[in-house]
Amino acid sequence: MTPAGADRGSCFGYWPHFAARHAPQPQGPAFALGRDAQAQIFAENVVGTSTVVARTDLLREVGGFRTEWGSAEDWDLWLRLAARAPVGCVPAVLVDYLMHRPGAVSGQAGRRARAVRAIAAEHHAAAALLNPGLGRVGEAGLLVAAAEAAERRRWALLLRLRALAIAPNRRVLREAIRGLFAVRRLSAA
Repeated sequence: MTPAGADRGSCFGYWPHFAARHAPQPQGPAFALGRDAQAQIFAENVVGTSTVVARTDLLREVGGFRTEWGSAEDWDLWLRLAARAPVGCVPAVLVDYLMHRPGAVSGQAGRRARAVRAIAAEHHAAAALLNPGLGRVGEAGLLVAAAEAAERRRWALLLRLRALAIAPNRRVLREAIRGLFAVRRLSAA
């Protein structure tokens, strides 16, 4: 939800590849992600930190959160957990998440983009081996993160267009169109 209380929908609708693959119903039964769970999480970080239940021994085995990233350390943890154990999903909305909070770490685009690139470099090969198509979706996500951090609008637009070419989806298309109009306004000024 937004700070004003507007419902932005569930994460299941936000991540198009996950939604297409699993087509979850709001109150549907729990399901396992399958053998390529790590690739699915690499492609789209569908995991909300406040929704995770994990075995304590497994969390200790993988070393918990690696806080040196400063951002996206949750994604890194989910990838390391998925590499070691089966992953399940309960497709019911059980938690509300406040988006765009002032001072949120996720709002620090430059820092987040650097962390995401480092984490992706560590996990890309394993994800691509499990599912090459999802590896490409993850690569496109990295381009989107870099576009969000880009200070120059033309560069951000090029990154989004490249992401769209690698793994097309409506969300990236919408952002590319917005970027195109922003560049056109900038050029006209």
